[in-house]
Order: sequence, then structure tokens, then C-alpha cells
Amino acid sequence: MTTGTGADGVARPTLDVMQERHLEPLGIATAGMAWLSIGVVELIGLSDRASNWWWLAYLGYGAAYLWCVVVAPKGHWPRRERAIALGVVTPLGVAVVALSSSSGFTSISLVMTAILLANLVSVRVVVGIVLVQTLAVVALLWTTFSDGGMAYAVSTGVAFFAFQLFALLMVVSVRATEAARNEADRARGEAEAANAALRAAQTQLATTSRTQERLRIARDLHDVVGHQLTALSVNLQVASRTATGPAKDDLEVCRAVASDLLRDVREVVSQLRETPSAGPEFAEELRTIGHSVPSPVVDVDVADDLPPLGAAEADVVRRCIQEIVTNAVRHSGATSVWIAVEELDGVVSVTARDDGQGSGGDGADVVMGHGLTGMVERFEALGGSVAWTARPGQGFTLQASVPVGRVAAT
Repeated sequence: MTTGTGADGVARPTLDVMQERHLEPLGIATAGMAWLSIGVVELIGLSDRASNWWWLAYLGYGAAYLWCVVVAPKGHWPRRERAIALGVVTPLGVAVVALSSSSGFTSISLVMTAILLANLVSVRVVVGIVLVQTLAVVALLWTTFSDGGMAYAVSTGVAFFAFQLFALLMVVSVRATEAARNEADRARGEAEAANAALRAAQTQLATTSRTQERLRIARDLHDVVGHQLTALSVNLQVASRTATGPAKDDLEVCRAVASDLLRDVREVVSQLRETPSAGPEFAEELRTIGHSVPSPVVDVDVADDLPPLGAAEADVVRRCIQEIVTNAVRHSGATSVWIAVEELDGVVSVTARDDGQGSGGDGADVVMGHGLTGMVERFEALGGSVAWTARPGQGFTLQASVPVGRVAAT
């Protein structure tokens, strides 16, 4: 199979040439048993006629084949693996058939070669190679067997060619199924990521709705209650100037109460106009972001002593957690994500880690997409920083920090 690049920049396998192969113990064991069976049959049944040249070709074929299926995938040598398969395994496989006096059973080597090549080069190339190696075997059999050589060689060659095509079609079918499964997994991952983004947007919308409702209540308190209390305080002040005796004292008390009540209303209005950036409501908002996806399980731990944050600081923390959750769904393959929000020495930090696959299996670094880039830009704009590490099989860890009160101070 080949590896194509989609619209999102993600490399995906196609059905032409496979660039990356994984060791399959069952497949390796099956190939090994097939190769050993050729030698056992030749040793037991035709030990008096097997030549040294045949044994040399047989052992060389097994060694080269073993290198291609075991050593090369671990070392990530696709070009060298294809060169060995085409230049060594293929001709030695033909030699195993042509030099044997039991050509019928040794044709397993041709089938093994077809299976190997189907995993390394395109289907068209494999069909061509299968045809060439079959014709080579037919020609060698034709010259070897004097009695009925042509008929025997052609009939045997047709059977060999059919066996190889059958093996090739089986490999193509398996690879097509694997590609379809990978595509389905990718589509499911994208759907989960879209669902996470939708839930995050719903959470943000709910937050915005609550903020707008607080602003409406604040305006009503200021415009209605505040106006009436102000009028009441002025009237009481005027009345206290004209009153005498005990009535004057009572009016002064009422005016003082009205003034205190007006001040309390103004404080409530100020608090309602501020978006919650600390306390149980802010912590619950952050936890809701973590609970917005069914998988992975996201645990958001917000410190009880987290100080009030400015509007920009609180927003950057929200966005950070949203991006962590979205990336965990889309890229990590994790089952659990742990996020901690805490403050130390005037710096609020967001620490996240997961139990996912970390970086790519080949050790490639995590590539900064738009999400990570935006996160870094937002934190750096407030004097903060973002750092992360990812190792194959060890998950992804992120540390983001922002100083508290820096925006207000400047």
C-alpha cells in the first residue's frame, strides 16, 4: 500500500504500496513452517537426488526471506527490504523450484515470494513479477524434463501461476480490510473530536448565557432598585432637614439604612457584572469541559485555594482545557486524561497528562497544529508559557502557566 496525504495533512494508507508494516507473529510462524516443510519433504523424500546447489538456494532463500519479514521492519528499511525481496528472494525462490526434482511441492516458495512482494510493492508490479518468475520456472522445467517437457512445464506453470494469484488476492483483500478498518477508526476519531468540540461549544454557550443573565439582572438592579433607593435616600435627606424632635432622628436612621442598602445593591451589581473566575462555579465550569466527552475519561482537578483570575486569565485557562480535551480525543488514543489547575507563587498552572500512545511509533515528534499554536500564543500574550513532552507508549504531558494579576498590573 502507498501512503497518501488527506486534506487534513494526515498520512493514510492506500492500496498500492505499503510503506509501514508491523510484525505479525502468526504470519511469520506460518511462513517459517512453510519454508521448513519444503526442506523436510526434500530431505525425507528426495535426499538422494537433492543437489548441493538446491540446498544452497534453499538456505539462502530462507535467510533472505527471514531478514525481510523480521529484521527489516524493526529497522525501518523499506528501500533495502524491497531490494532484497526483488533481487535476492525472488530469484532464489525460482531456483528452489527449478533445481528440485520435486517441483510440485517446492512451488510453495513462489507463493511465499508473492505474499512477501504484495506487502512491499504495488499490485501491478507483483503481478508482473509473478508472471516473470512463473515463465522462468516453466522454461527451466521445459529444459529439465525430456519426456513430455513442454506439456509438463506449461501445465505446472499454469498451476503455479494460479496459486500465486490466489495468494496475492488474499493479501490484497486483507490489506483492503485493514485500510477500511483504519479509515473507520479515523472517521470515528474525527466524529468524537467533533462531538467534543460541539460539547465544548455548548459549555461555552451555557457560560455566555449565564453571563448575559447576570448582566440583565445587574442592569435591572441598577436601573430599577438603584434608582428607587437613590430617590428614597434623597427624599429622606430632604425630610430630615425640615423635621424636628424625635421625627428628625428617625428620618436620619432611615436615610442611613437607605444609603447602606444602596451601597450593597451597587456591590451586588458589580459582582454580577464580573464573569466568575474562581470558586465553585468556575471549578464546575472547568469540570464540565472535561465531562463533555464520553471517551477518554477526563478528570479535572481544580485547587480549592485557586485565586480569582482576570477575565483574560480565566479565558486562557478555559481554552487550554478545551484544547487538551479535543486533542486527547482526536490524537492520543488514551483511555484516561488527568488535568490539574492550581496556583503557586502567583502563577496559575494547568498540568495535563494522559495514558495514550504519545508520539508516533517511529519516534516522530508531536507536530504543532492550530490548536497548540493558538494555546502557546494565548499564554505568551499574558506573559505565560506552554511546554509538552511525548514519548512512544508513555503518553502526552503538557504544562501551561500564566502569572496571576499581570494584566491588571500593566
